[in-house]
Amino acid sequence: MRDLTFRKPAAKSANRVRKKRNWKAIGRRFLMVSCYLFLVALAGTGGFYGVKYLRQADIFRLERIYVENNLRVSEEDILAAAEVKPGMNLLDIDPREIGFRIERLDWVKTAAVERIFPRELRIRLEERNPLAVVKLDHFYYLDGDGTPFKLLEVGDRLDFPVVTGIDRERFLSDAQVSRKIMPAVLQLLAELRQRRFFTSGEVSEIHVDQQGELHLFAVAGGMPIRLGRDLFTGKLDRLERIYADLKPRLSLLQGIDLNVPGQVIVKLRPGSAK
Repeated sequence: MRDLTFRKPAAKSANRVRKKRNWKAIGRRFLMVSCYLFLVALAGTGGFYGVKYLRQADIFRLERIYVENNLRVSEEDILAAAEVKPGMNLLDIDPREIGFRIERLDWVKTAAVERIFPRELRIRLEERNPLAVVKLDHFYYLDGDGTPFKLLEVGDRLDFPVVTGIDRERFLSDAQVSRKIMPAVLQLLAELRQRRFFTSGEVSEIHVDQQGELHLFAVAGGMPIRLGRDLFTGKLDRLERIYADLKPRLSLLQGIDLNVPGQVIVKLRPGSAK
């Protein structure tokens, strides 16, 4: 049987030697910490006055501004929007803020601004490319992201398909427009650009009806072509097989329906000869 008797802890020696504090080491450590804190404070003060000096000195005065990839926007308009000019101190220039200012210009999609020390600034643009014109409250260019970005003015190019059926209120309030309709319009535009016969040049208008279906209107004769909401590749393939024969007679046609699987339904105008 095991002995369950607990052992008593050994009594502490009454003659235990107490350690003496090393006051010399403690004093040396305190002195080191004090010196470190003093140097940090000195560096902070010196840094403040150093930056202040650099902001006032000529070493970082802006002398040259490079503007790259601007095909549609003039350098003068870019610099006016950026609000930068030679003579400014590079340290006072916020590249991010300048980029935001430039991106407010109609044609500018992104603007990357880079400070090149000691005396230069580089501005790189990515401009927007119009794929169509969209009619909202007014006519705007439409880019590849589905963004209306520029109000049309006298002298602007008009040789683009016009997207109709989406007014401004519907564009801003109907979630289906951004989630489904505009992606479908962009997909159709991309498909037309790849075509050999029935290209975007054959199309004057892309109309979006209340159900979200797309209808093309041909330049020749203004004939409507019903496409529906999707599967544009196959539908346009069927149209191109007969389009060369139909083109001379488009003015006689009331419309073409491509939204029936595997078929091209051609409707004649009343009184037109077959």
